[in-house]
Amino acid sequence: MVNAGSEETARLGQKIAFTGSIFLTVAYLNFVYAYLDRKTDLLLVVGYAITTTLFLLNWYSTLFISRVEAVPVLNYYEIAGPFYIAHVIAYLAFPGYGFHLMVQHKKKAPGPNSNQIRFLLLASNIGFLCGLTTFPMNYGIKFPPIGAPFISLYVLIIAYAILVHRLLDFNLVIRWGLAFGTSFVSVVLVYLVLVSVAERLLAGLVAPGILTVVSACFSVLIFDPLRRRITELVDQLIFRSPDLEVLLRGIEEDVLNSSTSEEFADRLTSRLKAIWKIEHAGIALWDSESASYLTLPRQQFQNQVVGHPIKPIQKDDFLIRTLETERRLFKYGIVAEDDLNSLAAGASSGERTTLWKIRRTLRWHGAAIAAPLMMANQLNGFIILGNKTNSSLYNEDDKKLLSHVADVVERFFGEKYAREYSGGETLNRTAI
Repeated sequence: MVNAGSEETARLGQKIAFTGSIFLTVAYLNFVYAYLDRKTDLLLVVGYAITTTLFLLNWYSTLFISRVEAVPVLNYYEIAGPFYIAHVIAYLAFPGYGFHLMVQHKKKAPGPNSNQIRFLLLASNIGFLCGLTTFPMNYGIKFPPIGAPFISLYVLIIAYAILVHRLLDFNLVIRWGLAFGTSFVSVVLVYLVLVSVAERLLAGLVAPGILTVVSACFSVLIFDPLRRRITELVDQLIFRSPDLEVLLRGIEEDVLNSSTSEEFADRLTSRLKAIWKIEHAGIALWDSESASYLTLPRQQFQNQVVGHPIKPIQKDDFLIRTLETERRLFKYGIVAEDDLNSLAAGASSGERTTLWKIRRTLRWHGAAIAAPLMMANQLNGFIILGNKTNSSLYNEDDKKLLSHVADVVERFFGEKYAREYSGGETLNRTAI
């Protein structure tokens, strides 16, 4: 509003600016929930209901901002209405609760996650404390918003945390940004079209304000389904992510059409390499004759420099014991080397030794991540993925996708493999 040429222009600028400010409070708490992997609860729902109400009051009444007033230096400044106090309370309450959750999580978070939270807390405190300096003048208190220029430090600190401390997967940041931005623009266009058409068709029959509220409510309802659909399109068209149903159906066909374990391993490995852009992948299967887990395809592991274990992987190996009975310690039951490193940072010396033994087995087989294949509560085998060619870590989406792949392999391959696994015969090296 510093450059506004009239009170009307300043008022419009105020409405636009406060649209983001109003939703920022509960959106920040939503981000904290997502980062800490907490489920949506009643508090978030109530928060969005409150902020949506304030949004409507801001645009269509003087109950949120009563007026804009000419002031020195800043040109115009908004004066609070009777409901503005709700925004002040939301500004303190929702981010404040988010800070509390992160501080509690930081106390038990392993090394890398602790650093991420430290930077997130630093950036958030700077951003929100600087934002607090904008409130006094809303109530006629002559205290200038001296912190406002420094709010941008929040963006710089978060950018540093993303790039250096892997606060967020950078590809995910781009993906979410594209999906959210496209969804927002689409919903705004739908809203404008609805308001325009409705006012022309129902002019004189319905109060204009009612049409606007109904259009706004409809836009809110379609936003999330639209965002999910656009996210899928962005994944497939821009990031070339696989269609999950097509991928899983292809793996089912690979199992059913493969006549040997080696043939299936070859087909599965090719798919895994294409999905995750990796050079090394495979599968380990239990062999009752050698009482160990055999790694397939054979040539894949023969060419692996670190793929020559001192002895075959047996039931007493720490990786096997973890995948079979302790997998609940890991998201989706999938053991990843970076998760082991994170756990080791806050572990005792004895626990750290165990984690390093698990990591050693992974490294022997060139694995950055391993997903269990269970049958009758026993470890039938596990899927192995090597490091990505772009050196990025496996994120939560990767692990979730891999868990779906493992489920399909468990279900279909396990049925064909059950005879060798359960009854006196050895793993048929040529047939499944």
